[in-house]
Amino acid sequence: MTLPWWPDTSPMPKPFNDIKDEKDTEDRNQMASKGLSDLYMGTIGFRSFVKYMEKKIEQMFADAIDPVLTNLKDLKSTASQQKRDLETEYNDTDPHRILSTTRDCGISFATALTHVMEGVLDLQPVMNLDEELRAFHTYHQTLGSAHFSMLPSEDFCSLNDYIDYLRNEIQIGAFDVEVNGGAQFRRLMMEVEIFLRFSEIAVEIKKRDVIQARGVSMSSLTWRDVVVKLLSHEAHLPLQRRVAYVGERIKWFFEIQKDAVLEFMTKLEGSPTANLFSPLYPQHAKLIKQNAMIKHAVWQTYDKSCGRQLRQFIELFENMLTSTFSNPWVFLKGATSSPGADESLQE
Repeated sequence: MTLPWWPDTSPMPKPFNDIKDEKDTEDRNQMASKGLSDLYMGTIGFRSFVKYMEKKIEQMFADAIDPVLTNLKDLKSTASQQKRDLETEYNDTDPHRILSTTRDCGISFATALTHVMEGVLDLQPVMNLDEELRAFHTYHQTLGSAHFSMLPSEDFCSLNDYIDYLRNEIQIGAFDVEVNGGAQFRRLMMEVEIFLRFSEIAVEIKKRDVIQARGVSMSSLTWRDVVVKLLSHEAHLPLQRRVAYVGERIKWFFEIQKDAVLEFMTKLEGSPTANLFSPLYPQHAKLIKQNAMIKHAVWQTYDKSCGRQLRQFIELFENMLTSTFSNPWVFLKGATSSPGADESLQE
């Protein structure tokens, strides 16, 4: 193919189209003189090039228009959905209805927590026990908490020692599995049970302490009274601090479930399991996400509820511990086997 051309030093001798046709004719005549088959003559000359480019451009345009139309349809669908969501938010956040709407969102969030605790797949965020304990310690170190024991015993030099103990010696089930909801709570209960098992008198009872506790009294002072004094002095506070750790762990666990509950409510829209739950879950999840005021109110109320339950938990166990250490003999377990069973074992 010879492109239209003329010398740079002279003006264009004739119209451009005439030059183009002339060069096309020259190319075709030259190839015909060399005996080129008519089968390949359609690929010679500028006109053949123009026809090819027209078809090529048309094909490329046709191939490119489908993705554009698909994107336009997706954008239209997204815009329509956003419009409906904004209309719903506008109607539900009317100043005369905002209080009832916020309460409805809080009720839906509270009931959705029950489903998350029962176990829902593919929810975020998730964490293993290592990450959970480190996040818990970082949280309370940031707050400067000192009202409970961060480690179960003085034998553990740091959090790393405690984590290694749980992973390698105790081998807690699902230690390295990233979970949330009820599965994470079950693992939490195993960890705090192990933590409480270290509730023992860490100091050595000396002879001087026993003599000092005996003292003198106007009434009869028995050795049982001495034991009560020693227990109240040496064991009450350590056990109370460990119970506070359990309460703080449970409170923190429920506080970090907010994002998982909200994701559960959001993912229900369009899912096969949507009909198994309240249709208001996705709607209220959008309101919580899009309206900062509703989200703040729900989050704040939820955290206050967790804090109130913690205070009741601590108060309950403080009263129980006070009663226990005032008269520990009442709380001692009785015999778990009958005399006949003991005799049969001896035989």
